[in-house]
Amino acid sequence: MPVLEKGAEMKDKIKKIYKSKIFSLVFVILFVAVCFGIGASIAYIQHESDPTEIVVSYFRAFVQGDYEKMYQCLYKEDNDYIDKKLYMEKMEKLRSGYIIDSYDIGKVQEKDGRDCIVVKCKDAASEKTKEFVVYVESKHDNSIFIPTYYVDISDMLVTALKVTIPDGDTLQLNETNAEKYADIETKDSSKIISFNRILVGSYKISATNNTYALNKSISIKKDNISVDMQKMTPTANSKYEKLINSTNDKIVSQFYKAVRNRNPKKKELLNIFSKKNTKKQIQKMVKESQDIVYPPDDKYSSSYKVRSMKIYDEKNTISYDKNKKQYKSVLKYSYDYTSSNDTSLASSYIYSVSGTCNSTMTIVYTANKDKMTIVDIKIKNKDKK
Repeated sequence: MPVLEKGAEMKDKIKKIYKSKIFSLVFVILFVAVCFGIGASIAYIQHESDPTEIVVSYFRAFVQGDYEKMYQCLYKEDNDYIDKKLYMEKMEKLRSGYIIDSYDIGKVQEKDGRDCIVVKCKDAASEKTKEFVVYVESKHDNSIFIPTYYVDISDMLVTALKVTIPDGDTLQLNETNAEKYADIETKDSSKIISFNRILVGSYKISATNNTYALNKSISIKKDNISVDMQKMTPTANSKYEKLINSTNDKIVSQFYKAVRNRNPKKKELLNIFSKKNTKKQIQKMVKESQDIVYPPDDKYSSSYKVRSMKIYDEKNTISYDKNKKQYKSVLKYSYDYTSSNDTSLASSYIYSVSGTCNSTMTIVYTANKDKMTIVDIKIKNKDKK
């Protein structure tokens, strides 16, 4: 058969297929499938684009006191610092102001130019309703079509905190390394750390290194705060602060046990000191304090015992001398005491002495890795009988 005739025959067959009911049915099925797919996709995107789910999760965590989960729901921009512990404390305080017997979660609405959902919390006893407003923010984490929703706490944040510390030190906010949340610039011998936004509240700002720290307490309530830490008085870093406080506690405890027992050579006390001069100093201090709680010239003084001694109002200030490489701990405290004699066959009368003593104990340390050595110790007492 000629080629032209074969071509004509093929065209006729194709035309018959186009006109057949089978083709029409297949076309309809394909069209319906495409429309269904498009509709399902639109419905899925609309469902996933609804912020109600994150609000429900956030609010239920609030009701249950799961503040860790609430924190995980928060929206954070680059260089935002939202202190977890501080935020959880704020939520715990907020929760104490709500009595929630039932609640009604509303629909998405716009308030102050931001999307939010209002949850109405009901107190069955008082029949009062209190609103819990949750603002939401979205960003496209993994899809250009479907946003991921987060809880927006912009009203709890302030903008532009800048902290300047010596280059080589590390910035801590409330004892947490905060530099990874900030933009850092070095200039000469300074390091400038800038936060985009930060949670309102009270902070301990520390510039710390392996030896000492520069500390400042600050309440952050407004935008555009600048803090220069470079001229602060050095103190112990957190590691040496703990070691010093631990040693101070041992000294004070054993010192006043030695005073009460009139035992300047108490082994547990002397073992805290490694240098001969400090061993002599602490024994002298015990004798001086004995003269306060025991009457030195009374004929019954040998029978006196300390019946009560209570230490209170302890305050410790630690400084670091960069030239001498020494830590100075100034420990101020007060104690009330009462001493009396025992009754005897010769006399049934009880003699007693009582008073209040305000003391300042100054202890100087050097450090070698994890070992603290006491190089000097002094005490000043002001006794009021």
